[in-house]
Amino acid sequence: MDVIVRIYIVNTFIQLILELFYGVTTYDTSKEIAPISFNARRLRWAVSVVFALDEINQHPTLLPNMTLGYVIFNSCFGMSRVEDAMLRFLGPPVANEVNDAVDEKCPISAVLGSSGSTLSSAMNQLLALQSVPQVSYLSSCECLSDKHRFPTFFRTIPSDAYQSVALADIVKYFGWLYIGATAVDDDYGRGGISRFVLEAEGRGACIAFRNMLPAIQQPRAFEALATLIAETKAKVILLYLSEPDMVKLAEELRKQNVTEMFWIANTAWVTSPLISSTHYRHIFGSVVGLALPRATISGLRDFLLKIKPGNTKWSDRRSPVKMGNLNRNILNPQNCRYFCHNHSIEQRSNQTYLNHFIKSHNWHGRYLDQPGCKMNTTYPNNFKPAIQQCICTCTNYSIKSNFYLIPERNNSMGITENDPPMELPENIARPLIKNFAGYPPDKFHIPQRRDQKDVIRELWEVTFNCSWVTDGTRTQCTGEEDLQDVYSPFTDVAQLRVTYSTYMAIYAVVHALHDLQACRPMHGPFSNASCATIKSLQPWQVLYYLRKVNFQSILGEAMSFDQNGDPPAVFQLINWQRNEEDDVNGVVHFKKVGGYNSGASPGHVLQVDADHIVWAGGKRKVEESICSKPCTTGTRLVAIKGRPFCCFDCIPCTGGEFANDTNSQECYKCPLFFWSNDLRDSCVPMPEEFLSFSDPLAIALLVLAALGMLLTLTVTLVLFRARPPHLLLLALAACFASCVPFVGRPTQLSCQLREPLACICLTVAIASELFLVMEVLQVKSGEGHPADMEMGQSKHVIHILSGTAGIIQVVLCLFWILKGSSSVVENTRIRPGAIIVTCTGTSPAWPISALIYLGILTGICYILTLKARKLKMAFNLPKFINFSMTICFMVALAFLPAYSSTQGSFQDVTEMFAVLATAYTLLGCLFVPKCYVVIFKVH
Repeated sequence: MDVIVRIYIVNTFIQLILELFYGVTTYDTSKEIAPISFNARRLRWAVSVVFALDEINQHPTLLPNMTLGYVIFNSCFGMSRVEDAMLRFLGPPVANEVNDAVDEKCPISAVLGSSGSTLSSAMNQLLALQSVPQVSYLSSCECLSDKHRFPTFFRTIPSDAYQSVALADIVKYFGWLYIGATAVDDDYGRGGISRFVLEAEGRGACIAFRNMLPAIQQPRAFEALATLIAETKAKVILLYLSEPDMVKLAEELRKQNVTEMFWIANTAWVTSPLISSTHYRHIFGSVVGLALPRATISGLRDFLLKIKPGNTKWSDRRSPVKMGNLNRNILNPQNCRYFCHNHSIEQRSNQTYLNHFIKSHNWHGRYLDQPGCKMNTTYPNNFKPAIQQCICTCTNYSIKSNFYLIPERNNSMGITENDPPMELPENIARPLIKNFAGYPPDKFHIPQRRDQKDVIRELWEVTFNCSWVTDGTRTQCTGEEDLQDVYSPFTDVAQLRVTYSTYMAIYAVVHALHDLQACRPMHGPFSNASCATIKSLQPWQVLYYLRKVNFQSILGEAMSFDQNGDPPAVFQLINWQRNEEDDVNGVVHFKKVGGYNSGASPGHVLQVDADHIVWAGGKRKVEESICSKPCTTGTRLVAIKGRPFCCFDCIPCTGGEFANDTNSQECYKCPLFFWSNDLRDSCVPMPEEFLSFSDPLAIALLVLAALGMLLTLTVTLVLFRARPPHLLLLALAACFASCVPFVGRPTQLSCQLREPLACICLTVAIASELFLVMEVLQVKSGEGHPADMEMGQSKHVIHILSGTAGIIQVVLCLFWILKGSSSVVENTRIRPGAIIVTCTGTSPAWPISALIYLGILTGICYILTLKARKLKMAFNLPKFINFSMTICFMVALAFLPAYSSTQGSFQDVTEMFAVLATAYTLLGCLFVPKCYVVIFKVH
């Protein structure tokens, strides 16, 4: 519905001619929203303006002695029609097109309209050229608040800037994180959706998609949007659309059976009876949105119910015209004379027209001469005599609209429903003012362009499913049908929201005019403290008072405009609810569950009554809308490339890191000697790892060491009388005992002693075995082998050589102990999540030197055993010595790679095993055969 208010000055009263540009592309609720070309709801908006004007005309104190009128045209939401109308209104031809009774010199004072933001912006670009104020009741684009581009624009609906902020606050309140949004690619849609996306993302939400529909409806675009909604992971969709676009989309959603979604509605369709019909009940089960404040306008429903189709259709200015009534003051002869002298006139006789009119209608009566004009009071045959008609003509001139048919305001003696409408000849009839007050509803017609239907007749056809023309498919309309017997959006006054906004737009202009009229001379706001006069009123003067207008609405709220021409932003939060048990038809109830007031104190701007919100299926709980589930503690958030920021993967924290917050952007490292737990949400002290006495492997090795010592003692006792090599047995016992320091938590002392001590014990054992080999060779050389005499001189020399070999290693190991600086180290790098307590810090030169020396000594002993292995001696001693040396070499070859490839406690195990293996080899190869002989073959 596009409403345009034009203000003209005529004598001592003001005429408001309102062009109500109502759209006709709507839908029929009686046929499950089948597309037709009529919208009864928008017609109600237009008629509400007529009702408001009638109410103002009868107001005793508001604009006294002034009468307001209207003319209504249809824009069909067409830009070309609106621009053409604006150019005609602003240019001289306007008087000829709209009303020949209006002087071409009468300036336009104000305009009311349009409903569309794009149309309003185009209108204001033209109106601002002449400083004509414009008041819109439904154009909410934020762009219209720009006073540099639209300096004379006002509106009674809040700006989309507030609506978008309010919608973003609703999203935040319900905790929705993943939102889809769509709008039409025009001024209204672009501005609103851009602001919403900015505000929603600032509150932590992310946009799943931002779809812009073409400004010109394209079926494929709606089909693609419905498919996108059906496939998205978002459960909440903002539909920032007008009612006609919503119906197109709803049809596509119904075809694809898109259900179980949560819909956020803007003010354009949140209370639409078309979208809330049972036809779409399975789609729009969960709807919440913002609506304009709802008001109760007293008397409006009765006014609507009395309207009935007339017997004559108005199509354009050439058609017969039915006139409304004006204030009685219009019948004053002085006013009649003023009309004649202040309107466009033609120097031609009026008597021909007058005589033709009187004769054709068979009128009779008397003529009253007045100065300059004639006041003719006549009584046509087809009217009751009590009805007065004023025919005002000049003595020598005739205005273009020769006759003004003005019924008396008091209808007690006026026209009745049985009276036929008055008609004027085509070349004479011109409407000056039309008003419903006191006029029978069946005589009411909204004037339209010649290519449009009579809207009341069209309302009748849609509401009662009848036809004025017999077509054989529908019943004949009689005009006697009662609107009270059927439901129609035209008479539905339960949700007066846009109607209320239209109502307030009229009152805003009227209050501005009232303030202008109340100006006292020498106390005015203009130059030299002057006031604006009615006779010389300029649009910029009305603009001044409109900026300062301040009055109380019927809701008890203050109505005014801020510096941007915007009213206070007040919305109601609406939730669609159905009472399935009591209402079998599932009619939607628009339940108020909160509100939004931009002027409220912080924390009270958005009020939500969550206990009264009902979603589809009677659910009370709000479902979440997310792209990815929140990352739990112990994980970190990783964005998915090419997706919105709320779409992400949750990657578990690695060992040694933790995250104790949900949706953590990163994992944090644990402090030194601490490790993350299994859930990776906290850190715990790392366990220490060493070869403890409770370790099964350590127990096994200690048992072997103890068994080795016991066997060594047993051998010593068995061979005591055979005078065994006590130093070798002592060295073997020491080897078994040197394994003990490798078990348990390392200490400073154990780290300094255990490896050097093991090397000393093994060196003494190998040196003792070297002594045995040299002794065997000496004994054999004494039996007549001169070639071997150089290798064994005497027993004393053998002792010196073997002793020297052992002492060198002992001295080296003593320096290792004293200078090696071996210490306890808690190593956390060897094995993640554990502290490996080891001994380190010493230079590798010490153990390498000791091992090399031990290897050389073993090699010498092995070479000598090769020479002595074929000697035949008691116990086959040379062979067993050679065998023991061979095994020692094998142990050494296995030890070196194992030792270098292990760490921590396993390195200690490797060392213990090497020492035990060497000791058991020497003990078994050298003494077990002897013990066998001593025990079983004593002879």
